[in-house]
Amino acid sequence: TSPQRLALDWMLQDPYTLELVDDEQRVVQRFSLAALYYATNGPTSWNLDNDESWLLASTECEWGEEFDVGCTNNVVDWLELYDAGLSGTIPAEIGLL
Repeated sequence: TSPQRLALDWMLQDPYTLELVDDEQRVVQRFSLAALYYATNGPTSWNLDNDESWLLASTECEWGEEFDVGCTNNVVDWLELYDAGLSGTIPAEIGLL
């Protein structure tokens, strides 16, 4: 199963995402970050202090640890995942941010 499919499956089960149906930009943003998470083996290789801090049923601007995701007005401005244990390939969907 591709990272994109895993991201889509997660989104279709996430109540927060389902409430965003009228905010296309936010839905695409969540998809991009979820695809990144799955493509870089987030569930198995990321070594964050809180491994359950991604793919939460809350704004994606609160995902990760304190300085992993930076946002302005709910738009992701930057990501900092240095030394987080990512492995795999950065997906093309990151360009949607």
